[in-house]
Amino acid sequence: MTTWLTVREAADYIRASESTIREAVKMGYLQAYPIGTGTQYRLTAEDIDAWMKSRSYEPPRHRRVEIREL
Repeated sequence: MTTWLTVREAADYIRASESTIREAVKMGYLQAYPIGTGTQYRLTAEDIDAWMKSRSYEPPRHRRVEIREL
């Protein structure tokens, strides 16, 4: 069974802002499914999971600093 989420529920699901979800939809990173004839839409938890997994994060490498005595 598909789990359908509103923008607010999707944002809560991944602990992000609603604007982050809307921007991902606008940029085509997340698929949105319109409902009714208005501007509302729903997202699936499965799509959100896949999007999050595709956004891997690699922390920046820190340069090794040599400490010299004075």
